[in-house]
Amino acid sequence: MTTLRAGLSGCGAAGLRAVLAARRQQDAVVVAAHDADPAALAALQQATGIALGTTRFDELLGTGVDFVVLAGPPGSRLEQVELAAEQGVPVLLLAPMAPSLAAAEAMAAACARGGVALGVAIAAQADPRFEQLRRAFADGWFGGLLTVHALRGDDDLVRRPAAAGDPRLASDLFGDDPMVRLAVEDVHLLPWLTGRRCLRVTCQAGRSFLPLAADGAVATAVLAGGAVATFAATLGGAARGLAIQGTDGFVQVAGDTVVVRGERAFAGPALVYATPGQTAVLSPRDDADARRLATQLEPIGRFARWLDDLDGFPCPAQQALADMRAVAAMQRALASGRVEVV
Repeated sequence: MTTLRAGLSGCGAAGLRAVLAARRQQDAVVVAAHDADPAALAALQQATGIALGTTRFDELLGTGVDFVVLAGPPGSRLEQVELAAEQGVPVLLLAPMAPSLAAAEAMAAACARGGVALGVAIAAQADPRFEQLRRAFADGWFGGLLTVHALRGDDDLVRRPAAAGDPRLASDLFGDDPMVRLAVEDVHLLPWLTGRRCLRVTCQAGRSFLPLAADGAVATAVLAGGAVATFAATLGGAARGLAIQGTDGFVQVAGDTVVVRGERAFAGPALVYATPGQTAVLSPRDDADARRLATQLEPIGRFARWLDDLDGFPCPAQQALADMRAVAAMQRALASGRVEVV
């Protein structure tokens, strides 16, 4: 395949990480950048060496890029997606996809009308450890699924307190509660890892000290097959954890630490569990095979291969919408206090 040319919109921390990560593969290269804030645009250009930059999104599309990567606030994307779709330019969104299900559905509809691909990049789906755990689940290593517990937190509003008018407090840009701001990534992750979708959900939220209607929330879900899951999200502290319990094995992932116990050994390019029946703390492998897998999973390059029919993509529009419907059911449950059907 030829190397596709990508344009990036959104020059904050997420956009910078995406550009730098994309440099480990050769299927796509970010050649142009856009941000309405000239200072943010200049900072990314200086950090990455991208020469072509603009403060107008239509000018980014006019550079002739093969697809665009949207890394700005989720609430700023609908108009961009509609414009890109009208011009036949595929779109890759960095999660969270949108601040609401309605916006997500409108994005998908615009791309369907324009006949262009739409995908959502989920950070964990680019992590070789999670890819290997997905394969282990498909191989039956976990046995029957019992429980999944996901925890995600972001302490940005604590480290950098928001003044009045701070866009980070805007629900139209980032969503109304921690479920759509944070937990949605774990909602995307669960069916990809386990093949199980949410059927029914409940949700509760609380507020501690941040100037938001809610800064913490917990949702519970009954999954297809009868297993249960919890999704916890907080905007008051940094956190990341995932635990999967099956009848034959369990895994806990917290940061760089992976704790495993199961009835069978497994080995792969990212992780090796060698002693069945014993709890082990696994260190990620760092060799040629692990680096090769990381390159294959990098989302911008993988999206480019998907466009060229050379690879699959783990979260296309149809799957992303199904996941967003689960988050919308959590929001309905939060308002109603009842169990809501997805």
